[in-house]
Amino acid sequence: MSDVEPTVADEPVVEPGEPASGPVVEPVDLGEIERELAAVDQALARLDDGTYGRCQVCQSPLDDSALAADPTTSICGDHLDVVAH
Repeated sequence: MSDVEPTVADEPVVEPGEPASGPVVEPVDLGEIERELAAVDQALARLDDGTYGRCQVCQSPLDDSALAADPTTSICGDHLDVVAH
Protein backbone atom coordinates (compact mmCIF):
# COMPACT_ATOMS: atom_id res chain seq x y z
CA MET A 1 0.00 0.00 0.00
CA SER A 2 1.14 3.48 -0.77
CA ASP A 3 0.99 6.57 1.44
CA VAL A 4 0.14 8.71 -1.58
CA GLU A 5 -3.39 10.13 -1.66
CA PRO A 6 -5.31 9.23 -4.81
CA THR A 7 -6.11 12.14 -7.11
CA VAL A 8 -9.07 12.67 -9.36
CA ALA A 9 -7.55 13.03 -12.81
CA ASP A 10 -10.83 12.64 -14.66
CA GLU A 11 -12.30 15.93 -13.41
CA PRO A 12 -11.68 18.89 -15.70
CA VAL A 13 -9.68 21.80 -14.37
CA VAL A 14 -11.62 25.07 -14.34
CA GLU A 15 -9.48 28.05 -15.14
CA PRO A 16 -10.11 31.33 -13.30
CA GLY A 17 -12.78 33.34 -15.07
CA GLU A 18 -14.29 30.31 -16.81
CA PRO A 19 -17.76 29.12 -15.82
CA ALA A 20 -17.75 25.81 -13.99
CA SER A 21 -19.80 23.00 -15.39
CA GLY A 22 -21.84 20.62 -13.28
CA PRO A 23 -24.59 21.07 -10.77
CA VAL A 24 -25.41 24.57 -9.59
CA VAL A 25 -24.95 24.99 -5.86
CA GLU A 26 -27.34 27.47 -4.31
CA PRO A 27 -26.17 29.58 -1.37
CA VAL A 28 -27.33 28.34 2.03
CA ASP A 29 -29.20 30.65 4.39
CA LEU A 30 -28.06 29.41 7.78
CA GLY A 31 -30.43 31.77 9.56
CA GLU A 32 -33.40 30.19 7.78
CA ILE A 33 -32.16 26.70 8.62
CA GLU A 34 -31.78 27.69 12.28
CA ARG A 35 -35.34 29.12 12.34
CA GLU A 36 -36.73 25.94 10.79
CA LEU A 37 -34.83 23.77 13.27
CA ALA A 38 -36.12 25.87 16.16
CA ALA A 39 -39.69 25.48 14.85
CA VAL A 40 -39.24 21.69 14.70
CA ASP A 41 -37.83 21.64 18.24
CA GLN A 42 -40.82 23.68 19.45
CA ALA A 43 -43.25 21.34 17.68
CA LEU A 44 -41.57 18.34 19.30
CA ALA A 45 -41.84 20.02 22.71
CA ARG A 46 -45.59 20.59 22.11
CA LEU A 47 -45.89 16.95 21.13
CA ASP A 48 -44.21 15.93 24.41
CA ASP A 49 -46.40 18.18 26.55
CA GLY A 50 -49.65 17.26 24.79
CA THR A 51 -50.36 20.63 23.15
CA TYR A 52 -49.31 19.74 19.59
CA GLY A 53 -52.13 20.31 17.11
CA ARG A 54 -53.77 23.01 19.21
CA CYS A 55 -53.66 26.76 18.69
CA GLN A 56 -51.33 28.41 21.19
CA VAL A 57 -53.66 31.40 21.43
CA CYS A 58 -57.12 29.85 21.83
CA GLN A 59 -56.24 26.14 22.33
CA SER A 60 -58.71 25.05 19.63
CA PRO A 61 -57.68 22.13 17.41
CA LEU A 62 -55.68 23.08 14.31
CA ASP A 63 -57.00 21.99 10.92
CA ASP A 64 -55.46 18.76 9.66
CA SER A 65 -54.77 20.47 6.33
CA ALA A 66 -52.81 23.23 8.10
CA LEU A 67 -50.71 20.66 9.95
CA ALA A 68 -50.19 18.66 6.76
CA ALA A 69 -48.97 21.80 4.97
CA ASP A 70 -46.71 22.83 7.88
CA PRO A 71 -46.29 20.37 10.76
CA THR A 72 -44.63 23.10 12.84
CA THR A 73 -47.65 25.41 12.75
CA SER A 74 -48.96 26.35 16.17
CA ILE A 75 -51.50 29.10 15.47
CA CYS A 76 -54.97 28.70 13.94
CA GLY A 77 -56.04 30.79 10.96
CA ASP A 78 -58.16 33.05 13.18
CA HIS A 79 -55.09 34.17 15.13
CA LEU A 80 -52.36 34.41 12.48
CA ASP A 81 -52.89 38.17 12.13
CA VAL A 82 -52.89 38.69 15.90
CA VAL A 83 -49.54 36.90 16.35
CA ALA A 84 -47.92 38.53 13.27
CA HIS A 85 -48.39 42.01 14.73
